[in-house]
Amino acid sequence: MTDIFATIEELTGYRQEDLQLDINRGNYQMFSTHGEQNYIIRVLQKNDSPLVHQKFKTEVYVLDLMAEYKEIPTPDLVGSQVSDPSTLIVIMEKLEGVPLQETWNYLSSGDQFRLATQFGQLLNHLHQIRLPGYGLPDEFNDNWSQYLQQRIQQSLEFLDAHLDQKVISLINKRTKTWLPHIRSEEPVLVHADLNAHNLLISTESDNPVITGIVDWEWSFAAHNRYDLVEVESFFHNSQKLLNAFYQGYGGRPQRKNWEYERRTYLLDRFLQTACYYISTGNYNSQQQHLTHFMLSTILKY
Repeated sequence: MTDIFATIEELTGYRQEDLQLDINRGNYQMFSTHGEQNYIIRVLQKNDSPLVHQKFKTEVYVLDLMAEYKEIPTPDLVGSQVSDPSTLIVIMEKLEGVPLQETWNYLSSGDQFRLATQFGQLLNHLHQIRLPGYGLPDEFNDNWSQYLQQRIQQSLEFLDAHLDQKVISLINKRTKTWLPHIRSEEPVLVHADLNAHNLLISTESDNPVITGIVDWEWSFAAHNRYDLVEVESFFHNSQKLLNAFYQGYGGRPQRKNWEYERRTYLLDRFLQTACYYISTGNYNSQQQHLTHFMLSTILKY
């Protein structure tokens, strides 16, 4: 830990005695400097899984990239150390606000409408960020459906011992039908984990606004509808709020082949999540049951 604090001092100028530990959760810590500035600090050790290391490096890459796009409220990257594989460190400033999930049900319908519209505007800004290929910087692919097929197959290989072989066979059958309907368009940056926990909103105003979008470790270059599928799941109980979102976003996506895309993207997302939890040793019976439930819903078996 001493070496870690030496890196923190090098990147922030604050010594160990200047920092107060406010939250300690796994590889995630939040420090404050006697009320002046809060920092989110993540530290990975060499015994963390390769998948966790990959997601860590993805977040560093995205936060560094997002520094050019001030219209999207993301944490400022203070510094990182990713060259030494034995210890990876990233330090970012903590954004103001609380997770949307803590306040959403207490907001007025007018506030919810305004936030949905702002969310659409922010996601539109995000999807203007073009990248040279689909995937991650070290594996860009110029064919979207081909890249998706590779991702899904890699997930299935990783999950081979955890999923029933009949389910794996059905996934292969379904994707063989779905993927030909998914066309390649210009790859853009997607968040890929847009839920109410990763949206921060202000609480000190009568008109709450989104103050931050956090947790970028799942991001990659994809089709913009990869994010929109998740957004539609979030607003599935309110057509009015979904309309407000698309008003901010600038219009709805074409619905041709939407169902093929929706099921493929949801499938990919749940397979990725299952791989992550297994790689961290946190794939318990409840998560296993949820995975099977979601797969049965997506695959309709």
